[in-house]
Amino acid sequence: MFVRLSAAIAVMSLLSSFALAEDAKLTDPQISHIAYTAGVIDIAAAKQALTKASKKEVKAFAEGMVRDHEAVNKLALDLVKKLKVTPEDNDTSKTLSKNATEKLAELGKLKGPNSTRPMSPTRSPSTRPSTARWRRRSFRMRPTRS
Repeated sequence: MFVRLSAAIAVMSLLSSFALAEDAKLTDPQISHIAYTAGVIDIAAAKQALTKASKKEVKAFAEGMVRDHEAVNKLALDLVKKLKVTPEDNDTSKTLSKNATEKLAELGKLKGPNSTRPMSPTRSPSTRPSTARWRRRSFRMRPTRS
């Protein structure tokens, strides 16, 4: 979950970065740099998750992310070389890198089993409706067949 949420944070940073550069028209070299930067950020988040995770499922997911994103970045570099495009640094990729560095540093300070809690998209068990109560509600809401 840590890795998935870190990736979500990177995507949100990327989207907010695009909002900053909304008026500026991005070129292909700039877009290639942004895509590569996003991949590097995902790899860093996955490696951080590997050092913090204790569940084997999380570690397996993080290892898969590192493997997959490194492969994609290698393919992207091969493609830009083939197309003779030089990735160009830009404000969007700089903002993306800056935001990710700050977030990874913040997450790196967290310790213990609750280290992913600040990022958890789900509510705590005490605030969730019980499953039985939810089932009763959903059963009552179903339309009847004639």
